[in-house]
Amino acid sequence: MLSKVCVLLDKNNFIQSEVNHALSIILRAYDEIQYMILKGKNIKFELKQMKGFTVSYDTFYVSLIMGSEKLCFQYDKFEHLVEEIYAYFQNKYPINYDYKLLDPIYFSLFFYDLLDKIVDVKYDIVNVSDFKLLRHNSAPVSMEESESYKALINNGKRIYTPFKSNHIIDSDYDRLKASLNSIKENGYPYHDKLVILYNDEMFIRDGQHRIAVLKYLFGDVDVKVVRFYLKDNYFYA
Repeated sequence: MLSKVCVLLDKNNFIQSEVNHALSIILRAYDEIQYMILKGKNIKFELKQMKGFTVSYDTFYVSLIMGSEKLCFQYDKFEHLVEEIYAYFQNKYPINYDYKLLDPIYFSLFFYDLLDKIVDVKYDIVNVSDFKLLRHNSAPVSMEESESYKALINNGKRIYTPFKSNHIIDSDYDRLKASLNSIKENGYPYHDKLVILYNDEMFIRDGQHRIAVLKYLFGDVDVKVVRFYLKDNYFYA
């Protein structure tokens, strides 16, 4: 199945970085569908995260649209394509980390662009008080200053979300509440899914809701994270 997708991507002149992006969006689509099923919902949606490629879902059918071309799959067949994509990434960009541990939404928004830049993967322990959050056109903030943490204390507080990084059926508060419930019930890390940092930075790249919850529940505790080291200390702003 993956070979058919790659043939159409090549036919539409997708370069390697665009191929990686398209495949990562497929991973997100599968995750979105699984999440909806878990929540007892089944709604139509389209993912248009890049020019010239769309993933459409409608009543257990998935369509991949590239230019004038379309590939359609039943949802139960779609899972096999997802497994092939993970194997493709693991073989083409081998690192000491299982790509399935990454949040597919984060993968499709950012991580796909780092696949050819990763030179090492290390685990680290970071205190909650040392984490920072990047902000567009303003200085980074601490977790104590973050909207996610403040929203746990005061649910009327607005949550800063510059990217559409929630599940399609979730609001910002739904996502924060899900993190709160998960850590209360399962602890951290759940299923070995760690907060992500790059190089030796303290900027959270994925996992700010989990860190906000940990601070809210336990204070400034030490937290296990995974660091992806990038070529030439690449800074992804």
